[in-house]
This record gives sequence, C-alpha cells and structure tokens, in this order.
Amino acid sequence: MRNILFIILFINSICLNASTIDDFVSNSFTYSFSVNDYSNTLSKNEINSLIGKINEINRKSDIEYSVCIISSLENYDIREVATSVGNYWDIGATKDG
Repeated sequence: MRNILFIILFINSICLNASTIDDFVSNSFTYSFSVNDYSNTLSKNEINSLIGKINEINRKSDIEYSVCIISSLENYDIREVATSVGNYWDIGATKDG
C-alpha cells in the first residue's frame, strides 16, 4: 500500500509541475519562425542569417530544428522548458512522421 501511495503522489507531482511549465510556455512563447528571440538578444540581420541556416539544415536533415532565446527560465529546469517548448511548437518531428 505504501508503494502505491508513493507512486500516486509522485505521478501527481509530475502532472502538476508539467502543467505549470506548459502554462508558462503556452502563455510566453508563440512560434513564429525557426528563430524566436524573446529576449531581443539578436539583431535583425543575425535573426535572418540564423533563419536561413536553420531552414537549410531542416531541408537537408531528417529532423526539424528551431531556436528559442528567452531571458528567464522563471525558476524552471532548462530541459523541462525546452521539452515543453518543443512539444508546444511541435518541433523535432522527423520528415517521416
């Protein structure tokens, strides 16, 4: 019984955390191009150059790529935010599905 309770609590905490990260991502980052600079770090020329390079990679590669530059992770783990952004934008799909 103790193991089942632990698993339920663990799964519940994962779901709550993921929902919070997903809310943060969906409210903060809308996909527009292959390069999305929400921190205004890059110049327009740098963005256009990166867009060209990423589009070329996407055409030649079997995997879709995108860039998301943000100013803060809002105390979330970078891997979790990256995963949530990728899922929200549906990035990373192969050409075969």
